[in-house]
Amino acid sequence: MTPAERLQITFELIEAGAPYLKLGTDEQVRRKQLRIRQQNDLVNRRLLDAFVRSGRTGSNEISSSAAEEITVPQNRRSPILDPLETNI
Repeated sequence: MTPAERLQITFELIEAGAPYLKLGTDEQVRRKQLRIRQQNDLVNRRLLDAFVRSGRTGSNEISSSAAEEITVPQNRRSPILDPLETNI
């Protein structure tokens, strides 16, 4: 599978799952979005930690102090959600 094919599948999955993000009460929608944000933050933190642990040196790499300063924007969107789970 080529990168372009993977990207196309990703876009199709995002589009298919997007309507489920708005299902439920306002509180359920808010909690879904919060949970997605928490999951993404955890994945991002693990990736940054792995970069730091790898001990790579070079101009394009992340130092441990730089990793601590990186913040993830709060207004981003995510495709990660189980559409059947509305009581998060």
